[in-house]
Formats: sequence, C-alpha cells, structure tokens
Amino acid sequence: MVVQDTLMLSRILNKGVFAELKDIDYFKLVKPLFCGIVWPNEQDLSTDTIAYEMKNISNFSE
Repeated sequence: MVVQDTLMLSRILNKGVFAELKDIDYFKLVKPLFCGIVWPNEQDLSTDTIAYEMKNISNFSE
C-alpha cells in the first residue's frame, strides 16, 4: 500500500538537529529506513511521528 500526503515540518525545523533540514539541498537527501525516514546526519522521523503529523493536518483542514 502506498500513502501520499503532505507532512508539515515547520513546527520542528527550529528545534535542535532538525534546523539543518531547512537547507533544501540537504532535505532532499532523505531516505526511507525501516519504519520511517532518515537524513545523513541521523535526523529521523518514525512512522508514528509521520502518522501523527498527517492526522493533525487532516484535522486542521476539516
């Protein structure tokens, strides 16, 4: 099954290690990893975090 949705990350981009994700060239280095996504400097988002953020977007737009 493939799910496509928008994930709003602006809430975390000013927090610690995630600030590096503001660089679009670095952001594009994202890779899938088992149960989530990861960037080269070990920033990662688990499937739980992704699902939670997608749910919040859905609730916000209703």
